[in-house]
Amino acid sequence: MTELQVDSTDLKWAEAQGYSPGAHEKILCAGDQDYPRVYLLRIPPGWHTFGHFHDFPEIHYIIKGELESRGKVFSEGSFRVLPPGFRHGPFSSETGALVMITQLVNQDIGTV
Repeated sequence: MTELQVDSTDLKWAEAQGYSPGAHEKILCAGDQDYPRVYLLRIPPGWHTFGHFHDFPEIHYIIKGELESRGKVFSEGSFRVLPPGFRHGPFSSETGALVMITQLVNQDIGTV
């Protein structure tokens, strides 16, 4: 396995797949057997989307702004780890937000 390096300023924002209109993403790492899927999600003020769940862990880090989920507001610096099968959302943001999302889609996370 080799080191992966990305300069996110070289990437263009694209409409985020699987989200309500208005959300945009920069894919930092597409994800495979060795690397997680990592992307920046930019959402505008007043945005909202549905709740959902995944069969893999997902990590959220709020870089800027605020994101509300299930009645709780997560502000700049908030870090969340969502286990497989955990229903998260619906999501909304009054202020808009920039969120780094990491999905451990193809990794064997083992058991404890």
